[in-house]
Amino acid sequence: KYGWPIEKNKAKRKLGLNQNITYLMFFGLIRPYKGLDLLIKAFNKLKKNSESIELLIVGENYESIKKYKNMSEFIQNIDSIHLLNKFVDEKMVKYWFSAADLIVQPYTSSSQSGITSMAIHFEKIIVTTNVGGISEKIDHKKNGFVCEANYNDIAEKINDALKSERKSLLKNIKKSKKEMNWNNFIKVLLD
Repeated sequence: KYGWPIEKNKAKRKLGLNQNITYLMFFGLIRPYKGLDLLIKAFNKLKKNSESIELLIVGENYESIKKYKNMSEFIQNIDSIHLLNKFVDEKMVKYWFSAADLIVQPYTSSSQSGITSMAIHFEKIIVTTNVGGISEKIDHKKNGFVCEANYNDIAEKINDALKSERKSLLKNIKKSKKEMNWNNFIKVLLD
């Protein structure tokens, strides 16, 4: 449906993003329980120690976007936050996920999220909060990072993820991807 991962620099070129920047991405519908405010505060904290990271916020809002744009942490980092506030066409999803270095799910509550499965499909490291069912597919420090739903811990785990041994994480993400394929899902269902 969304295609396959593509080479990172090719995706960045397609989206007009800088090849030398590390991109954190929040993807999906913007709703109060998804914790975008926490991510913006965490990003502000991270930005103080690194000029080479930027934040991609890619998704349609279901509440006033002004709430986020008026945050002092957003305003301070306006040149490093890319807000694409619209529904993303299916054909473009692969470019956004392929360009991102890290997918962040700062949710304050949730039951499940398709974004987790999409991130695994595109072989991306995830930082997610330990709420509801979204962290169930993430084995902390093995195929992603799990944190508490507060901006200090989100910032800390993003930092850990950026400094992590990416090769072993990616190997484990590919293993998770294989375990989550339709044939295995149907086999588990039938058993």
